[in-house]
Amino acid sequence: MLIDINTYIGHWPFRQLRNNTAVGLLSKMDEYGIDMAVVSSLNAVFYKDTQEGNRELIEEIQNNKAQDRFIPFAVINPKYSAWEKDFIYCVENMGMKGLELYPYYHRYALTEPESVELVKLAGEMNIPVHLPCSIVNVRQRHWMDTNDNLKYD
Repeated sequence: MLIDINTYIGHWPFRQLRNNTAVGLLSKMDEYGIDMAVVSSLNAVFYKDTQEGNRELIEEIQNNKAQDRFIPFAVINPKYSAWEKDFIYCVENMGMKGLELYPYYHRYALTEPESVELVKLAGEMNIPVHLPCSIVNVRQRHWMDTNDNLKYD
């Protein structure tokens, strides 16, 4: 079984994306022989309230006949005041199977207390945590995209 662990549904604010819907992603999965995909909401990375993007993701994949091929991961910003409630809701009510963190877009350090609490909670709930090191190659990013790649100090 081949599983792609780094896919997104949603929009990128700096350029148009192709195949950024459940239908489009499935067509690419079929083209390349991918059985399943871990998928998160690209919109959630840029929304102030990541939960809106998480809801959009679940709606998008639940409206697809091949929803069993998607493994949804929640995007949570631990600097947002309702992060704990949102994360628990994502797992218990939305069926999210993992957590994705974007400290370089949400502007926090992984060593900050909220980040540590969130990762501990994920561990207690047996939820894997995914930390993409980058989304876009630094040499190709838009001049308005001010993020830095994930750094390990």
